[in-house]
Amino acid sequence: MKKIAFILLITLVTVVGCTKIPASEETGIKVGEYEGQMKTEELKSENDKLKSELELTKEQLKKLEENLISLTNNNDLSTKKLTEAESIIMMFQDTKIPKFTIEKADKNNILNYLTEKSNFLNKSYKNIVIIPLNSIESKIIFYTSGYGENYNQIFLWDTAKTEPVMIDGANFNENGSWKWLLQDKYLLLSSSDNTNKVLDMSTMKVSNAFKGINETMYFFKDTSSILMKRDAASAESPFIVYDFLTGDQKEVLLDNKSKFNNFKVDENNNEIKFTGIYEENDISYAVEASLKIDKIKQKYITKTTTTSSTN
Repeated sequence: MKKIAFILLITLVTVVGCTKIPASEETGIKVGEYEGQMKTEELKSENDKLKSELELTKEQLKKLEENLISLTNNNDLSTKKLTEAESIIMMFQDTKIPKFTIEKADKNNILNYLTEKSNFLNKSYKNIVIIPLNSIESKIIFYTSGYGENYNQIFLWDTAKTEPVMIDGANFNENGSWKWLLQDKYLLLSSSDNTNKVLDMSTMKVSNAFKGINETMYFFKDTSSILMKRDAASAESPFIVYDFLTGDQKEVLLDNKSKFNNFKVDENNNEIKFTGIYEENDISYAVEASLKIDKIKQKYITKTTTTSSTN
């Protein structure tokens, strides 16, 4: 019996000895040391997570900064547009001649600026009109309509400047008009009462006012003179040659001059035809007289000028 019990004891000792876990040959980590290793991995994972959250926060802050800059710019733009709108409203309400100014002097900027302001105005009451120039690139000429006592006022804007210049005396009344006597050189300004002025683009000065019907005017090239029908019904001769720079005028002498009331220019044949219709003893008669343009210039014009445009 004692022998059997001894054998069982040896067997139990052997089993216990065989089931003991040895130190790992691969890691050298014992069983009790795994707990600390797991905590280190968790900390590393948590650290990586915090890094990701930090990067995300940085991105969000960057977007917020960009949005703030965008809002600031939009606010500045809105303020600028509001200021411009208030200026336009004042232009519409005010009867005084408006002031014009831009930040950057450039031809396209000036044209866009004037066009934008004009688009806001009621053309029936006020307007800004640009007069076309064909050969002058460095200047812009325009007029305001509906402002001031003269109603239509001419301005000249040098494209290198931030503001235009109002040309003294260059104006015409509400029902008046403008037209080029010579493109880019002489601008005729006519009021409805047949008062006329000529703006010389080379000097930016306006001639003295003179009376004449602007629908019947002919400009003699290479001169500062025009042939026109004057508005004085009692005049001995209805036609005169007028020098708008010197103010000199000469009557055109025609036979039966009181019977002529109109003229037509035929440049192809280099002549001007004076015509008229009159009645005598209840009978209507038509009269006509033709004069060569060169002969008129030779007889009535003593001063010539060049036709070059100012740039």
